[in-house]
Amino acid sequence: MFRIISKATLFQDSQRFHTSILSPRCAFHNGGILHKKAKDKDVKHDHDPEFANSFNKMLKSFEAKMQLVHEKLAKRFQEAVVLPSQGNFTQLEALFIPSKSIKAPTPSRLLREIAAVSQKGSQQIIIRPFEDVDIKNILKAIEDSRYPFVANKLNASTIEVKPQRTTLESRQQLAKVLEGYAKDSREQLSAMRTELKKEIAKNKKSKAWTSDDCYKAEAEMQTAFKNAINLLDSGLKSALKKVI
Repeated sequence: MFRIISKATLFQDSQRFHTSILSPRCAFHNGGILHKKAKDKDVKHDHDPEFANSFNKMLKSFEAKMQLVHEKLAKRFQEAVVLPSQGNFTQLEALFIPSKSIKAPTPSRLLREIAAVSQKGSQQIIIRPFEDVDIKNILKAIEDSRYPFVANKLNASTIEVKPQRTTLESRQQLAKVLEGYAKDSREQLSAMRTELKKEIAKNKKSKAWTSDDCYKAEAEMQTAFKNAINLLDSGLKSALKKVI
């Protein structure tokens, strides 16, 4: 005798079949879980905290050193560019003077450390060295400087300084000085990048970092370096506008 199977029973059997196929005990589904675990492991490696902490310290140190270069360059730009009101006075104070005084702790010191500098009106600056022996060196340092000054010895202990009128030639010369400052700073930044590249290569060689880690590190380093160069070029452009 044949058993009559209803449509409802066939539907239930079909559902049980599909449920068994998609159950976690199925080899295909277990393979999917293993694949997912492997993928999760890769993702975890991409965010390896050991690599991240190590490189972040290097990157922060790199950026901090570059920031110091920028600050020093900005100060040199500021001292070099003649400002209508305070430029002459500031520039003179920032001059380094070879000192022959036996009391001098170093062979070269700032003018403001070895002399009293005062501004008398807008067109005259008076310098009174603390020791007469430094007068000759101060006169020579002013003469050899890039600044458009004329210095005269008034007496045995006093120097008078007057600013010259700037000419196109003197402004072009000053522009070259500014570009020289920027070039020096750019070379310092490049040297810092080279040092960081060596550190990355060292970690790659020792297999402390994977190839992917090193690729990411170099990419971030290059981005930071480009930003620093752009900032330098922007500072130079701004300084040159004040000169020419």
